[in-house]
Amino acid sequence: MLATNKKFSKNKLNYLNSEEAKKKPEEALSMSNVLKVIEDYKKKYGIDNIIVSGRLSDENIQTLKDICLKLDGESTKYVTYFQWHHFLSPSTEIFGGKTISVKQFLNDDGRIKSSDFSVSDLSYLNSIILRLHDATTEKLAKLNKAIDKYKEKLTQYIENKHRRLKKDQVIQEVLKIQEQLDENKSIGYLFHYEAHFEALVIKKRHIIKLIEWPKVIKEKEKITSSDFQALYHPLASEGPQTGHFECAALCLLYLKKLLSNNEKQLKESTVFFRCYIKDNLRYIFVPSAETLSYSQNLFYNQETEAFMQNQSEEVEVVYKYNNRTSVKHIKPIKALLEDSIEIAKRKNDQAILKENQELLSKWPEFSKKWLLEYRLHARVRDEIFIQVDRRMKNVYLEYHAKKMNEMLNLFFKNTNEKNQQITLTYGSSSPSF
Repeated sequence: MLATNKKFSKNKLNYLNSEEAKKKPEEALSMSNVLKVIEDYKKKYGIDNIIVSGRLSDENIQTLKDICLKLDGESTKYVTYFQWHHFLSPSTEIFGGKTISVKQFLNDDGRIKSSDFSVSDLSYLNSIILRLHDATTEKLAKLNKAIDKYKEKLTQYIENKHRRLKKDQVIQEVLKIQEQLDENKSIGYLFHYEAHFEALVIKKRHIIKLIEWPKVIKEKEKITSSDFQALYHPLASEGPQTGHFECAALCLLYLKKLLSNNEKQLKESTVFFRCYIKDNLRYIFVPSAETLSYSQNLFYNQETEAFMQNQSEEVEVVYKYNNRTSVKHIKPIKALLEDSIEIAKRKNDQAILKENQELLSKWPEFSKKWLLEYRLHARVRDEIFIQVDRRMKNVYLEYHAKKMNEMLNLFFKNTNEKNQQITLTYGSSSPSF
């Protein structure tokens, strides 16, 4: 049984002590559910400044609807799909060894032109592509399956009024939002790859990357310091996520904690600053102590705690897991500031010198307050870590993730019928998370 001084609700205790908590998560939050959670935050907590990337205009939505209609038409579905996904050779051989030219329909790179074709042209191209793929039933079935999957994705975009953006599109959208922001305004910004969410806080003159994901996405897809003029990001080499399904829930919980109550935690319990590390100017962000309650990675938390120590000497972090011991030596932020001040003097960088000296003078008080809050939350967090399949699992984070999905009828649909081990009851109002 879970034993803690923290006053968990009956619902939390029921879940945290249940067999359900020991199971692997089944799926991540979908985009439609993320949008519903954001709407719930707006109603319950007054957080009206979280947006999701790729918001579609009415014109964009109509374009996608037109594409879906063409994907439904037998005389247009194949050519429409090929316009977005495939290349054709200018000279195409079809059955009987006959070679025909489709060069007039193609761009220089071999893609079918995106310009409007006549009905007869579309039907003609469609028939050619169909004949190329009907050599075997299996080949045609595979193409039809791909078309259905593509249509399903477009339908989701239409329903959610959002679409996935590529990295360069995310950067452009963030810069546009930043350009239109007032000086004292913040925007929580969620963007997503194929199956992964990330979160930023956008300010007029800088951007904060709340979470690093060192082992989750490809390097070329990561948002990095080189993408923006002033991007603050966590210093720890580890990231808080170790599972495969919790990224959206983790991002939403960070944004909720940092942006609620007029951004109280963002203003009072986080720190972001510039400093020189080995002659390179770095933009550093440390999250609030409470957000680390949701971390799945104890090593990440230990690293962050070490950075926050009010000392100049290195801190040794020892992490034991699965009969293995990892040791890392961390230079605390106080020591980084002291080194940066000397580098700024040498470079005659008066702006960084002043910024670092001011933060260093406030550091003893801020460090003491942050560490006190961290240890209060750590006592609870450490009790709600369990080991599942040779990895540590934060069942508190998973409780919140499943609770989000429960409201949206994903995880606990028909709970009473399928699993009598746990029953969650929230009364007439929707649950808060």
